[in-house]
Amino acid sequence: MYLNTFHFQTSTLIRLDIFPNSNANLKARAQGVKIEPTVYFFIVQTDLVEFNDSVSFNCTSRGTPITFSWYNGSSQVSTGVNVQLSNSGQVLTISSVTRYDRGPFTCVVTNSFSNGTSQDVYLNISYGPSNLTMTVQPEQLGYISGSNITLSCSADSNPTALIQWSYNNISLNQTGPTLRLTNTFQNQSGGYTCTAHNTATLRSSTASKTIQVIGEITVI
Repeated sequence: MYLNTFHFQTSTLIRLDIFPNSNANLKARAQGVKIEPTVYFFIVQTDLVEFNDSVSFNCTSRGTPITFSWYNGSSQVSTGVNVQLSNSGQVLTISSVTRYDRGPFTCVVTNSFSNGTSQDVYLNISYGPSNLTMTVQPEQLGYISGSNITLSCSADSNPTALIQWSYNNISLNQTGPTLRLTNTFQNQSGGYTCTAHNTATLRSSTASKTIQVIGEITVI
């Protein structure tokens, strides 16, 4: 068996050669054709971006007649608007990749006498931010002066989105998923916004909440 390791950081070509030993060769000749899959994976660029990039997989094999099947995890890949099979199934092309195209991808080669499966290959796909949500704790309509309030933002993003906070459209010197307002005053009432930015996809998303701080109630 000969195996070249694939490195996503360097876009190295994957090559997997499986060669049976001499005894297996003799046995294969006696029984029929022995499949020896050789799989090549070509990546358009090192880091794939959701909806922007495409990827092609090329599966070749010795032995005829043969059929090719492709799998994403345990599910067999089927053709569609963004998924095409060509060259009798040897080439799988996915255009406008999504976060669900991370794999592992495998190629299964089959004929009447034998079958072979390639190694698993994973794709690193940058996506988001999406599904950005902001929560406020404690959650209530208004807050008495002196209250402590915690605002949190989260988003689906790869890599993790950078989050910047602003108050009434003025940027705050605060980054990260959490903004804490301690011992609040009435003049801290207003709109709070978190902006999530993905440095790989160059996409951003925002979410906002209005906080109302009222003076303490005095009983006369």
